[in-house]
Amino acid sequence: MPRKVSDEDVEEMKSLRKEGLTYKEIAEEFNVSSSTVSRYLKNMKKDPTEVQKPPAEEKESKKPEGEKEKRKVELSNELKRRIRNFNEVGMPPEEIAKRLDLPHSKVEDFLGKEKPPGILDKLKKKLGIK
Repeated sequence: MPRKVSDEDVEEMKSLRKEGLTYKEIAEEFNVSSSTVSRYLKNMKKDPTEVQKPPAEEKESKKPEGEKEKRKVELSNELKRRIRNFNEVGMPPEEIAKRLDLPHSKVEDFLGKEKPPGILDKLKKKLGIK
């Protein structure tokens, strides 16, 4: 069973951290893991002489109800490959976006920037030539 860490232990951990000891060194001192020390000292600033206040609760969104929040999506190489494959078999961009859970505009933009495969490209792909 893991050892309980008392409030006094936490204060001692903070004190040792202020003295410049690493999490690993403090963990060895208290016979706990370095992640346990990290968890107890997570509110300390990088300058270990000051303790940081816990993060404030998130403010409620002021967007009108029902309005979707825009999300930035970066297309990975895998997503680009899948979009191309769906496009090559004739799937419309709306369906591609729906299947890949992407904004329709992102798929449209990507397909607009892509050079449509020519007959030579299709033949190379079919033959497995790069």
